Amino acid sequence: MYTIIKTLAVLIVATSLSLAQSSDQKTSLAVLDFTGRNISEADAVTLSDRFRFELLKTNKFSVMERNHMNLIFQEQNFQRSECDETCAVEAGQIAAVNKIITGAVTKFGKIYTVNIRMIDVATGKIDKETNNDCECKKEKLLTFIMKDAALKMAGFKENSSNDDFSSVKVITNIPGASLIIDGNPTDKKTPVTIDSLLSGKHAIVATLGNLHAKTVFLSEKLKSKELKLDLHETGSLLSIITNPANAEIFVKKKISQRHISGISSPSVIQTKPDEFTLNIFKPGYNDTSITFKSKHSGPEVLFVDLDPLDSKHSNKQMTILRHRKKSKTGMIISIPSFGISCGAAYLLYRSINYYDDAEDYKRLLNSSELKSGSAFDQIMKKNRDAASSGDNNKTAAIILGSAGLLGLTAGLTLYF
Repeated sequence: MYTIIKTLAVLIVATSLSLAQSSDQKTSLAVLDFTGRNISEADAVTLSDRFRFELLKTNKFSVMERNHMNLIFQEQNFQRSECDETCAVEAGQIAAVNKIITGAVTKFGKIYTVNIRMIDVATGKIDKETNNDCECKKEKLLTFIMKDAALKMAGFKENSSNDDFSSVKVITNIPGASLIIDGNPTDKKTPVTIDSLLSGKHAIVATLGNLHAKTVFLSEKLKSKELKLDLHETGSLLSIITNPANAEIFVKKKISQRHISGISSPSVIQTKPDEFTLNIFKPGYNDTSITFKSKHSGPEVLFVDLDPLDSKHSNKQMTILRHRKKSKTGMIISIPSFGISCGAAYLLYRSINYYDDAEDYKRLLNSSELKSGSAFDQIMKKNRDAASSGDNNKTAAIILGSAGLLGLTAGLTLYF
């Protein structure tokens, strides 16, 4: 029993340390603003920003923030319109990223053509290239083509047979509701099955006139899900989408003074006309505080681009977060270990009482004139039972005490 408890304690500590120190390894890259032909510069920048956002959603890359790349271009006197692949590689080397992405969007008649290249900064060779043609409005170019291109760059297939995709069927109590998926309006109407949905957390808003419904759900690889939503009159629904996703969000309402915590992006909250303060936190990024006024005019979407920390402050923040995580793990280990130690102390106390009882029975036997008979046998049995119980409790106290001491030592070491 002692070996089992000791082994479990060691495993808990080892696992906690492993979790506290582990981190995901992602390919670092930077996306240069796309060049545009027969489209405005503002549209090209908007498409570039959306492509960055879609890349982050794939959870495959660590994407450098646009402002940092602009700063590099200013310092090096690079001109984006004149920046060829050699220039892009040089910018990537200065930015210390693994990959650099360039792109061009051309409009010819009613057709948009999007060409995107991923270049290896170390070798200067093109790793991947994707071309998309779309006879569509620029809204579809923004919402669908950028997502498709990002998925291709991340190595995902275009169909739902890929292991990283799932599907979800959305049903509303009144059919014909429009869907907003992760803050993006779509042309889908309920009931509808959404295929090729990237596995992970998603926020869906269904709206039909002044009726709304919301849900946040987790899609799993290769699994189908059915969502049943009840449309009803409600206040405005606010979809909060951060770039990158999975940021921790704390909401404070100014008028009602209510607080909402424990939510992560993407998320949907029900609102009434009010002013909100959103505090957003994600490791590796500056803490962000935003004031937002809800107008109670139907579903609303708030996109928030998080600003990455520079390497110095990012390392400092990660050190603090690792210490907090280790401290939390240490506390989790220390509390039950303290309880085990208290249990060991109680068992030791009981063993002392049993030994005292055994001594009392022994003195009674020595002083008794009864040298045989049933009374003598009963006292003798009580003496043996008390001594045996004392031994058992003492052994258990040693085992639990050792486990508790080991856990406390490990927990306090992690905590401090």
